[in-house]
Order: sequence, then C-alpha cells, then structure tokens
Amino acid sequence: MIVTFVLFLAGFPLLLFGAEWLVKGASRLAVAWGISALAVGLTVVAYGTSMPELAVSAVASWRAADPNASTGPRAEAEETSDDIAVGNVVGSNIANFLLVLGLSALAAPLVVTKEVVQRSLPLVIFLSFLFFAFAWDWSGDGRAIIARWQGLVFVVGLFVYTFRAIHRGRAQKRAEREQAEEIEEEFGHLGSGKFAWAIELARIVAGLVMLVVGAKWLVDGAVAAAVWLHVSKLVISLTVVAVGTSLPEIVTCVVAVLRGHRDLAVGNAVGSNVFNILMVIGVCSSIAPGGGIEVAPRALYYDIPIMIGVAVLVWPVAYTGFKITRLEGALLLGLYVVYTVYLVVREIEGSPLLAPLETAMLYGAAPLLTVTFGVRTAKQWLNRPEASAARASAAEGRKGD
Repeated sequence: MIVTFVLFLAGFPLLLFGAEWLVKGASRLAVAWGISALAVGLTVVAYGTSMPELAVSAVASWRAADPNASTGPRAEAEETSDDIAVGNVVGSNIANFLLVLGLSALAAPLVVTKEVVQRSLPLVIFLSFLFFAFAWDWSGDGRAIIARWQGLVFVVGLFVYTFRAIHRGRAQKRAEREQAEEIEEEFGHLGSGKFAWAIELARIVAGLVMLVVGAKWLVDGAVAAAVWLHVSKLVISLTVVAVGTSLPEIVTCVVAVLRGHRDLAVGNAVGSNVFNILMVIGVCSSIAPGGGIEVAPRALYYDIPIMIGVAVLVWPVAYTGFKITRLEGALLLGLYVVYTVYLVVREIEGSPLLAPLETAMLYGAAPLLTVTFGVRTAKQWLNRPEASAARASAAEGRKGD
C-alpha cells in the first residue's frame, strides 16, 4: 500500500512533464507538416492523452473472461472488466466536457472554432447516440452488449475521422499562416538539423510514455483506496478511473490555454471524446473474449444518457460567441460536482438524499440550465453580423418611408 501511495504521488510530475513535451513536440511538427494546431488537437494530442483510457479499458475487457486472472482487492477492481471498460469511457467523456473544459475556461476563456461547432461537436453527439443504440438491449434478453462487429464499425470510423481531420487541417493551415507563426513564437520552430524531426518525434513518444505511466500510477493508487472503501466497480470507473485517465487531458488543455493556444484545448477535449468512443470502445468490444462487452443496466439507463445530455449541452455553450467564458466554465465545473455527488449518493443503499437530489436535478438544475443557455444562444443568434445588418437595413427602409 505504501508503494502504491508513493507511485500515486510520483504520477503528478510525470503528467506535467509528459503534457508539456507532447504539446511542444506536436505543435512544432504541425508547422513542419503543414497541419493546423486544431487538427493536431483533434488527432495527435487528443489520441495521445487518451491512451490511458485505451490501456485501462482494453486490459479490463480482455480480462473479463480470463479464468486465470488473479484475485484480491486490487485485482477485483482492475479486472471487473466490462464495468471498468464502459464506465471509464462514459466517465471520461463526461469529465472531458465538464471538468476539463470547465477548468480550462477558468484559466482563460476558450476560443471555439467554427470547425468544432459545425463538425466536431455534432459528430460527438452523433457518436454518443450511436454508442447508446449499439448498447441497447434490442433482443430483450436482459443483456445489453456491444458486439464485436459493432466495435469494428467504430474502429473503421476512427480511421475515416483521422484522415478527414488531417486533410481539413492541411487545407486550413494553408489559409492561416499566422497560426504557424504563433506556434513558432510559443514553442519554437523545428530545427534544421539532420535529426530535428527525430528529436521532436522522440519528445512526443517520451511525453506519451510519461502520460500513460503517470496516469496508471495515479489510477492504481486511487482504485486501491476505492476498493478498500468497498465502492462498486461501476462507480470507481465513472469517477476515480475516469478522472485519473482524464488527468492528461486536464494538464494538456491547461498548458495549452496558458500558452495561448485556446483552440488546441477545445480540440483536444472534443477529439478525446471521439477517440474514446471510436477507438476505446471499438478496440475493447473487438478483442473481448466473449464476442463483445456488456453494458451494466445503470450505465445504460442513467450514465450514458447523461453523457449524451452533456454533449448536447456543450454545443450551444460553444456556439455563444464561439467561446467558452469563465462563467460558463464555472457552470460546467459545478455540473460535474453535482454529477459526482449524485454518483456517491446513488451508491449508498437506501439513502434518503437520492430522491430529493434526483428531483432537484430533473426539475431544478436541468430547466434552469436549459433556459440560461437557450437565452444566451438566442441572443448570440440575433446579434450575429447578418442579423444586425438586416435590422439596420430594415430600419433605413422605415426611415425612407
């Protein structure tokens, strides 16, 4: 237990250095390869910081049907297979939008590009619904399973998504040379030496290794403590494991924001959510010995719909002014706190707080947030340049009459 605690503490500096190296190396290569910072956030950085989710979920799903798996508290936590595999993805996607974007927006208001609003966020929403549809118990036998063929559909979708993101990034880069100058100013330019590219690639690989190892140590320590407290595996995966594997996203996004690359932060969070569904769920359901991964009823009926709701909520937030303000970041962070409290209360059998909390969330927080963000979206729509020009033209016409 002492060794686990020491490794837990050692994971933090690994995450910090890993995020710094990854962002620096990827940004320099973006300039050299003609790929925009947004495309890097949607692919290289997002995939790299999502590797902890892939590692944890893949190992969990593979060990689901392993009769030789070790036993004990720690083994029980790591090898509860499908609950960990699915819960990790769902919890990470919720954390990426509420926790990661919330903290990043508090550090500095985030810039959201039209690419994210018009393409990436709708894609996340579509994939979230598809995830739910694949997991639904269509056979009526009481088991919700994402089959192997469905996982392969996700994997193929990942290759298509990556290709299109890089292609759009190159086109965008040619039209936005100023962005390359900003990256060079912040991170330095790619050297002209013989091994310049190799050095930056080595920097990225080293950053990824530090991110994965650091996240694993953090998760190991947190999971050991959670199991010692007799918390269910689904709740562990939705909270401790999800936040632990999302720590690279948190650190990378905050570092990007502090360095002025606020579109990289949003692109990273959105790209990571795409990666979690397409690659993590795709790989896990493809390699699972039982022919797929089973989704727990509580995850299917509660947590996945919440994940969908969060994705739908972030869309109008990002649309208002194509930015996420500090106030909106605080609201997103507050929602994550409420969701975490709800999970803990739900875990306590017979808790008298569960019913009032669900009522407050359903009839209080949800309508309030809907009205708040709805009004902000409507105001932004009415204040868009085309609408302002149309109103000015109409006013001139009335004066002429």
